[in-house]
Amino acid sequence: MRELLIDAAVGETRTALIEGGRIAEIHVDRWSEAGRFAAAGVRYRVRVASIDRARGGAFVELGVGPAGWMPLSKDRKDVTEGAAVEARVRAEAHADKGPLMVFEALAEPGANAPELLSGEASWGARFPEDEIVVRQAEIVDRTDIDDTIHAALGARAAIPGGGTLWIEPTRALTAIDVDSGGREMKGGKARATKSLIVDAAAEIAFQTRLRGLGGLLAVDLPHLPRPARKEADAAMRKAFANDPRRVEFAGLSRFGIMEIARERAERPLAEIMLNEDGALSVESAALAALRALEREGAANRGAQLTLRAAPEVIGWLKRDTIGWRAAMTERLGPRFVIENDPEAARDRADVKLR
Repeated sequence: MRELLIDAAVGETRTALIEGGRIAEIHVDRWSEAGRFAAAGVRYRVRVASIDRARGGAFVELGVGPAGWMPLSKDRKDVTEGAAVEARVRAEAHADKGPLMVFEALAEPGANAPELLSGEASWGARFPEDEIVVRQAEIVDRTDIDDTIHAALGARAAIPGGGTLWIEPTRALTAIDVDSGGREMKGGKARATKSLIVDAAAEIAFQTRLRGLGGLLAVDLPHLPRPARKEADAAMRKAFANDPRRVEFAGLSRFGIMEIARERAERPLAEIMLNEDGALSVESAALAALRALEREGAANRGAQLTLRAAPEVIGWLKRDTIGWRAAMTERLGPRFVIENDPEAARDRADVKLR
């Protein structure tokens, strides 16, 4: 059974897709980006800014974020500059690239553009309700989501049966190293290596989807004898067979590197949660602090609460650019205060009862 948990916290909504009893995908929609970011699957009525026939597409204005690119078939001569067109976001803006759009239909004459059309939460665009069980996340679910995101932001992932994946995104690609260290290589080298590759392939496919990785993946495999190369390729293809994104394989190079191209549809979790230096962003830390405040408020109804966090986190909260204070007051009542803790690390917040 596929289940979708909706964690509508103050400041952001996190949706977690559960398959086989394990969180397979996590999507984060932040209040700070509302009206400023085009999420995958959402529909817009866009305005055609310019057409590039040589490249086979058009740049379109969505009314939010950078201009999008919309491929057009050669016979689509009725799309002209200035025209209003209905289109869906296929891939979100990433790095210095705008969103990738899919043409759906010409708009009615005189229709307003650009304009949001879908009018639904982004999770509704990603996951049809008739194919999935949807429920609101409980406190225990929120903890599972927290723990899963924390693990997904790290470079290390354990391979079932032993061994480690080291996952390191760069601007050009994501490098994944398969390390057999700590794994008992039983049953002969060939058999043990095959078992490692099968287990590693399954975990690579899982981690890629969980972390929202797209673009080129360069997987560094242990040295394989020639007969095992086809088996490694087959194992990787099988592991990615049920991936909802398009995945292509270039095979294993002479140096033991397997190149995989995964369709990029959404920003990776790391791009949302971390700053350019790879550390937890101030906003991410502040929203985690608000979840801690809400959790304590729900567990201790009527108690006066004090949220203490690092000065930069408290500074972000005091500016209140997203309206979190009014939303939290509606949920808990006016029984909380926030204070600086000069000794606290950015990712540490403490809620005390007064």
